[in-house]
Amino acid sequence: MVMQAREVNTKTIASVTLQVLKTKIFPLASLAAAALNSLASDADIFGLYKSTDAYRAEMLIKPWHGELRINFIGGSSTKAGANTSADCEAVADGKIDKGIVRAKLIPFEGTKSSLSQLDIDKMNNHIEIKIHRKNAVVTGSFEYCGLGNSLSGNYRKIY
Repeated sequence: MVMQAREVNTKTIASVTLQVLKTKIFPLASLAAAALNSLASDADIFGLYKSTDAYRAEMLIKPWHGELRINFIGGSSTKAGANTSADCEAVADGKIDKGIVRAKLIPFEGTKSSLSQLDIDKMNNHIEIKIHRKNAVVTGSFEYCGLGNSLSGNYRKIY
């Protein structure tokens, strides 16, 4: 009889604890996670971003003929020192939808590098930028950049 009462108490305590967690803590945690992970509004994305990874890179997002123009420069490793590869550049045009920019590389002549339409046609041409308030995560095809160079990764908005 004592054993049955103890089992009931354990089950009751577990049930009550679970109910408290569901009603009090989980909603707060999910709200906090949603706030941190919420995508920026489409109007808040313009500006200069700097890489927060081990690569020195900058990204500038600006309005351009009803779309977006995204300029990248940098991408060499800060850890490589004198052995670092040359910086890389990229220019892309794209559109934003609900905080996500989808863009394609375009031909350009830069000060550090250039890219022709012929080069672009040979690669998987896509760039995606998820903007979370003051941060951005860039993924995409920058394979024409030298080894030890990356324009993908995490960025923080400077202005």
